[in-house]
Amino acid sequence: MAYTRITDDIRDQLRSIAGADAVTSDHNDLVTYGQDETEDLLFEPEVVVKPGTTQQVSAILALATRHRI
Repeated sequence: MAYTRITDDIRDQLRSIAGADAVTSDHNDLVTYGQDETEDLLFEPEVVVKPGTTQQVSAILALATRHRI
């Protein structure tokens, strides 16, 4: 199953939902969130979103479903 890449429009929608400070595409942040401490693997995400409410989580998941992310 194919998935949709994160576009500038989708990134703007994420900022609208969660706030500009809760959305990042900064390379250092992507590297940090693209790995854990269990193995030496890196799966860099396209964007990191840190919602602050359950309503934001719900809206982000609805957006992701609509765009097949």
